Amino acid sequence: MLKSEILREHPFAYEKIAAGKSIIGRDAEVAALVNSIRNKGKGAAIYEPPQSGKEMVVREALDVLTAGGYNYILCEINLFNVYTAEGFIELLQDKLSESLTEAGIDDSILRSGADISAPTAKTVLELPQEAATESHRQMIVYIKEFQNILLFERRDFKAELLSKLWSKQTDVHYILTGSMVNAMESIFEERRLFSSMTTIIKFAPIERSVVAKYINDSFLNFGRVIENAEVLEICAITHCKISLVNQFCAICFGQPAGYINRNIVNGARDRIISRSEPFFRHIMSELTPNQISFLKAVLDDVRKFSRADILESYKLNSSANVFRIKDALKKKEVISFDSDEVPSIIDPLFEYWLKYYYFT
Repeated sequence: MLKSEILREHPFAYEKIAAGKSIIGRDAEVAALVNSIRNKGKGAAIYEPPQSGKEMVVREALDVLTAGGYNYILCEINLFNVYTAEGFIELLQDKLSESLTEAGIDDSILRSGADISAPTAKTVLELPQEAATESHRQMIVYIKEFQNILLFERRDFKAELLSKLWSKQTDVHYILTGSMVNAMESIFEERRLFSSMTTIIKFAPIERSVVAKYINDSFLNFGRVIENAEVLEICAITHCKISLVNQFCAICFGQPAGYINRNIVNGARDRIISRSEPFFRHIMSELTPNQISFLKAVLDDVRKFSRADILESYKLNSSANVFRIKDALKKKEVISFDSDEVPSIIDPLFEYWLKYYYFT
């Protein structure tokens, strides 16, 4: 079989968004999003690291709504390259117009209740409700990389303004997703914005047994065998994140061998790490010695960072300095903290690289 044929047929596709039966372990999150929109009449906030399956969950939920006869118009916006309030307002106006046109509705209805010949931020932010009212359909506004609104806050345009205006819109559901976990958490949990109009949907870890079965079955379907020890190694390195699992297994699958042994798995691991290593090195180059020491403490399962012996052992200086280090690493999206203030390194590959390459 030609290599190009193998690539087309291999079961571990990670280059495109999973759908239908290829979705692994996210049924509860899809159901929660559907329920928030259809039954609660709300939207959702979803913030997970890159390649966690946010878009997959949203797409699947929208498909479920469509199949169930839910009558809506979708307006989709990506803020990944938007850094000003003006850019956001212009993009929102343009995308609303495109969405109405694609739905076969004259976009002039946007002007029926508001003069946008010289649009103000407030006027444009109210347009989704205008579109829903005039079209007699629900609007779903799906905004990706929503944390970027923090970059263009100014005196007359703050996240509080969006929260106040959008919370009054009865026929619009906002799906607000972001890959910068700490920035999104500051919006929805620390500042507690958009709470009345969104359900926060957090992804539960996918059980190792589910991922292990997926790996085994996928190889077996193509007449390949992978030993349980190798499956567990892949799960450990990737923390069972399906996108990383698929990348890992796709490399293994590309090897002309019917039996996936430890050498093949190690080779796949090294290839994946080598792809990311320049980025990992860049992250470390921007950290201070104290911040690097703090990362080492996290890897060593330290929890009480302000204890005198920990401060001395990891050269963290003082409790006040620990607070500053935590804040800096959160802003850099390197670590996050759970409700019990237990830290974790956000990227599992970065964690593995730190543990077995950097701190060795």
